Amino acid sequence: FTLTPNFSAESAWYLKTVRKQWDTLYVNRTTASGEEITDTISKETIQYVNGAKQALKYSGGFSINTKLYGRVNFKKGNLRTIRHEVIPNIGMSFAPDFGTEKWGYYRYYARPVVLKDTLQRYDQQWYSIFDNSVYGGPGRGAQAALTFGINNFIQAKVSGKKDTTGEGRKISVLDRLSINSSYNFLADSVRFA
Repeated sequence: FTLTPNFSAESAWYLKTVRKQWDTLYVNRTTASGEEITDTISKETIQYVNGAKQALKYSGGFSINTKLYGRVNFKKGNLRTIRHEVIPNIGMSFAPDFGTEKWGYYRYYARPVVLKDTLQRYDQQWYSIFDNSVYGGPGRGAQAALTFGINNFIQAKVSGKKDTTGEGRKISVLDRLSINSSYNFLADSVRFA
């Protein structure tokens, strides 16, 4: 068995960050018939704020794996041996929620929801202050995930009529067939990945 701890940290510095808000502009105009009407123009506006800000993200965890071998020998024909190597693995990974107020990476604005010309409610529109940047920013949501998977390799040893050593040559039948997944215990929905 092999136990492998891991830790990852990434940092990017930006000289500008983003602030978004929902702006509504009312424009009064007169129609051809002389009637005064008010048009409403609503849209998301983006403002860039100068100042250095670090986007830091990190995660850690561990994994454990082992190797299992199976072999079948043949007495007749050119096929001498088939060897199957299986590498199962399981692990845990952890990352904090970078969307909390403590980090300051995410903000929101209130966006009105209007149905049939009547204001129904305001929805929170979350955004990252690193939107529109080269590397983006850390994601929202904490992670405590169980990771698991299996890797398969199959090799064959064959010998030809001209082989006088009896060793044969190795042929890769299946170079790698991997099945991996994870289950995030802290996700609100879609816990399997």
